[in-house]
Amino acid sequence: MKEGDLVTRCGSASKVTRRGHRRRLRQVREMILHRFGIHKHWKWKLNHLRWVLEHGLANRAHTTRYDYWLSIRLYASSRQKFKCWKDQLSGPWQNPDGENREPGIGGRKPKLPGVREKKAPKSRDPGSS
Repeated sequence: MKEGDLVTRCGSASKVTRRGHRRRLRQVREMILHRFGIHKHWKWKLNHLRWVLEHGLANRAHTTRYDYWLSIRLYASSRQKFKCWKDQLSGPWQNPDGENREPGIGGRKPKLPGVREKKAPKSRDPGSS
């Protein structure tokens, strides 16, 4: 995987954050190479990433699995696959405490490459005419 190729698309993330994503994605690559024999990251499919989250990281701490899920989410969104893979990639790794529940509805939206949110149309105030 090229060093700056994928992770530089994460926008305004700090250098340390980008380095962490790179490191985790390199380790994901090693796990997929060892298990499935796939060398190129553009050949990764949903089942490969799901295997990493379920089995490859089974003995890691909940917060570590959460960090890997964030990196895998970044990878999937950079390939414009996250919207269609989102449901299949859900699991207890989506929360740092390891509970299998939906992430909270509060907080800001993630800045993911390739995913654009539609802006709501501005409503006109009827009394401002």
